Amino acid sequence: MTHELLLIIAALTMFLGVLGAISQMDIKRILSCHIVCQIEYMILGIGLFTTQALAGALFYIIHHVIVKSTLFLVSSLVQMTTGTTHLKKIGGLQARSWILNALCLIAALSLAGIPPLSGFFSKFIILKEGVQLGRYGYVAIGLVCSLLTIFSMLKIWNGVFWGEQKGEIRQVSMPMLLPGVILLVALTVSIGLFPHVIYGVVEIAAEQMMSPDAYIEAVLGSESVTQVAKF
Repeated sequence: MTHELLLIIAALTMFLGVLGAISQMDIKRILSCHIVCQIEYMILGIGLFTTQALAGALFYIIHHVIVKSTLFLVSSLVQMTTGTTHLKKIGGLQARSWILNALCLIAALSLAGIPPLSGFFSKFIILKEGVQLGRYGYVAIGLVCSLLTIFSMLKIWNGVFWGEQKGEIRQVSMPMLLPGVILLVALTVSIGLFPHVIYGVVEIAAEQMMSPDAYIEAVLGSESVTQVAKF
């Protein structure tokens, strides 16, 4: 019953989070709403409660920390350049930095789950397990939210970098600020191209979560495992 409740909460919150992101016009507000939405993929993996689903949830945590950090860094660079993060007050930054344009697009597509980036494999593991367990409704909601995520992230990308240039463009030294963003984007691409490296680690961790006897024995000793089992 507990896991079923987690699945219901995850599905509802996921959907409300992505709707909140679509309704906003400030980059940081959109990204904040997406935090609510994306965390629910992790809760979905916990609610399914199999080794593969938990491995997918752990994989998703790693992916999400990298990609969301990237997008918040991009939003900060946009704010430093234009003085705002409101989409109605900015535009045309493609001419200022095509590199930042490309980095933002890659991070946005990864968040939406487009292959071969890290977001695709983290979602694929969880949703595939949902299909195998026959939880088609939750899988459908996850897919719909991914499509809506694409829409909201492209709204950011299009609003910031394309269209007519608006407002004051400040002279900011991009070469001094871009290395961190480049590193994080390189990580999400690398994880997407070589997902087995991360998956091998999170699968072991998920197996230990499903059978914690080895951890209990390592910390408290073999007698404690017996005592916990009796309890």
